[in-house]
Amino acid sequence: MLKSVDELLPKEALSRRLGEYRTQMEKHANECMKIRNKEGELVPFIFNPLQRITHRIAEQQKAETGRVRAIVLKYRRGGASTYILGRGYSRATLHHGVSVAIMAHLSQSTNALYRIVKRFHDHNPIAPPLAVSNVKGLEFDGMDSRYGVFSAENEEGGRGDEVSFLHVSEAAYAPSLEDLMSGIGNCVSDVRNTEIWLESTAKEPFGEFYSRCMDANSGLGEYKLIFVPFTEDPGCSAEPPVGFEPSTEREHEAFPSEAELMEINGLTLNQIFWRRRKMNGPRNIIKFSREYPITISDCFSAIDDSAYISPVDVLRARKSFREPYGAVVLGVDPAGMGGDRFTIAVRQGRKVKKITYRIKVKFNEGLEFIKAAIEDENPDRVYIDCGGGGNGEAISSALRDDPAYGEMIRAVNFGSTSQSKLRRPDKPGPRDRKAEMAMRLKQALESIEGLDLPDQEDIQSDFCSVKIEQTSPEGDFRLVPKKQLKTRSHDLFDAVGLTYADEYVQPLNVPEGADINQTIPRTSRTKGMPPETIGWMG
Repeated sequence: MLKSVDELLPKEALSRRLGEYRTQMEKHANECMKIRNKEGELVPFIFNPLQRITHRIAEQQKAETGRVRAIVLKYRRGGASTYILGRGYSRATLHHGVSVAIMAHLSQSTNALYRIVKRFHDHNPIAPPLAVSNVKGLEFDGMDSRYGVFSAENEEGGRGDEVSFLHVSEAAYAPSLEDLMSGIGNCVSDVRNTEIWLESTAKEPFGEFYSRCMDANSGLGEYKLIFVPFTEDPGCSAEPPVGFEPSTEREHEAFPSEAELMEINGLTLNQIFWRRRKMNGPRNIIKFSREYPITISDCFSAIDDSAYISPVDVLRARKSFREPYGAVVLGVDPAGMGGDRFTIAVRQGRKVKKITYRIKVKFNEGLEFIKAAIEDENPDRVYIDCGGGGNGEAISSALRDDPAYGEMIRAVNFGSTSQSKLRRPDKPGPRDRKAEMAMRLKQALESIEGLDLPDQEDIQSDFCSVKIEQTSPEGDFRLVPKKQLKTRSHDLFDAVGLTYADEYVQPLNVPEGADINQTIPRTSRTKGMPPETIGWMG
């Protein structure tokens, strides 16, 4: 009944085929595993775009490091869980001594994953015989390999086992991901041919899963962040009726309109129609954006619509191109040996040319980090945050004392009274310098001329985590202190904000006959695309 694999090859040919399967997981899935498609039909496991991209990234990491450490930030029903389940099953049934552990945030979810694995085995024409098959998992006879089932509801589950392949599904919803990873996560040794997979739809822009995603996206640690937008899935598209037009109205002020999505993100009319039908009304925009994200930042910023900076403005700035002009200004937000980032931003006119950072920076390294940026960028002014009890004051003092840098260095205390308050104390507005610089940056993003930001996902999440709070009935405000935020500190935003510490910076070296006040007309062009292909969203 099961016959397949070329109607069960002769023993020698089958041995060769098994060798191919060990190095070609996709071939093994296609020929030996069955899944239920969205219509409920039993079909061969053929990779979809998300699964193929995930597989390519995992295999590349394994080739480079000898092991896999991956976080999959997924859209709903994209097949990420099925791919990882198939990968674990392939490892356990084709290799000796493999211990696979799967778990989800709820027992019923773990059971649903286990049913997929059981289906793989029940329809595998060359399945190894079972020594044990029960609700706790499968053990393969003569191979010393097994597929164990656990629930994240039990943090002690699997703690004493030796695991070589760990799959945590819906990791963002685990009762305590940190405790879970310190438990069963530590059962996976840091050796070759081991794999740890965390996959989930997003939950909120804070917490353990969020922090792990942001660290992986920034290249910190050994985990690789894998994100595939729903727009890669051919199933997330539908033929619209005749006369269908994308709306220019936003469902929510924090999210692009349908027309903007087509212009900024390149969605097709068919995808827009599918999206509208799937969302089933503007009231569901936040939930939809979390479950069917287009960018990494959609996964998290979609949940918080109280950000001071509009996600749409940041996205537009990331996709815009502006010619640099005028003074080159550096903003430096120092950090010490804690978890914050020592960040340097470079802005020239309406173009933020670069944002770089390091972590766990000692005084001497921070000093040299800034000197290198000055040598590379030849700035006219360098603003350094000297408040907050960090080493910014010591660094700015050391640079000011050096004749090579003293003329350009300015120390800025985030907590000192704003320039606008010093000018007009009774006028409502930003209370301190930090809020004032944030306001100027916000105004630049919202202006007709716009701003050009590097096209980086960590910029989106960082900028959109900024919040303000009123400090007087008249309307004075300040930024919410970072110790009150559940998200990580918005160091990238602060560094760019520092470049707006003064309203105007005169270049140190003005070419003879040049007009230092001259500006360059706005250039509407999305990065990487010729001008004639871009409309007003540029």
